[in-house]
Amino acid sequence: MVVEPQPLGTGGALLAARELLAPRFLLLNGDSFFDINLRGLAADAAPYEAAMALRRIDDPSRYGVAELDGRS
Repeated sequence: MVVEPQPLGTGGALLAARELLAPRFLLLNGDSFFDINLRGLAADAAPYEAAMALRRIDDPSRYGVAELDGRS
């Protein structure tokens, strides 16, 4: 178990727990949920360091925008 001395955010918590993580692991954001085939995502991600699932929403101001190939 890892206890944060202060809130580190998602990235900081992941970094703090790095010694406990398996070579392959799944990180989920608890602030949002959408239907996705996680096995399919994991299979597609196999040759890469990381994979990310994104979805379009009406108002991204709370989360920010991912830009893909010049499109957001």
